[in-house]
Amino acid sequence: MSASHPFSFGLLVGRFQMPHLGHQYMIDTALAVCDRVGVLVGSAQESGTAMNPFSYELRYDMLRELYDDRIAIAPLPDIGVGNTSAWGNYVLLKAQEAFGAKPDLVVSGAEGRRISWFHKEALPSACQLHQNAPGQSFPIKSVPEADTSRYTDCPAAAGNVIPENNSHGIAELYLPKIINISASEMRAFLLHDNYAEWSSFIDPRLHGRYEELRGLVLASDAHKETGSL
Repeated sequence: MSASHPFSFGLLVGRFQMPHLGHQYMIDTALAVCDRVGVLVGSAQESGTAMNPFSYELRYDMLRELYDDRIAIAPLPDIGVGNTSAWGNYVLLKAQEAFGAKPDLVVSGAEGRRISWFHKEALPSACQLHQNAPGQSFPIKSVPEADTSRYTDCPAAAGNVIPENNSHGIAELYLPKIINISASEMRAFLLHDNYAEWSSFIDPRLHGRYEELRGLVLASDAHKETGSL
């Protein structure tokens, strides 16, 4: 753990079908408060379905295009247990295998609180952080710097490190939804050829992929069955 970041290793889990500005807000915030950031790409085994049209390899390429080597990325196949403690144990195992470390921070958004995956007995020192949403004037196409002075209810608040005797704990950083978009809406924009809306919620570096991504969404739309939970 460095003097400049309150956490040593932050973890994000998501399907990223497809990466949009809301995802980038979460990743950029993690980068602002962690020495290292790992991203596990969920439902990595599935592609070509309406819910998961894009392969893991394509999602990896898009995230790498956005972040180069600033984040570590690895696949996270589904195991069919839902958001239970068994899933939490599996996530920690895969993080250890892929990144060589267990996270001391997990980042959550409005779509699901990640700390609920972990059994209290397994993580007795888990705590929660909160970052308040910026004012209504927040420009939708920018990603703000994280302000660690806004964090509360955790030993790591205001830049302090987790005490040594809590080194096996995991904190959750909950980020409210400040960019009103979802990956399913992004796929709908592609399906209905709404480039204007789609491009307003995606990093310009990915704009050139529009026709490729739209083609995959169109080809996958009839395949409604999914292994994702």
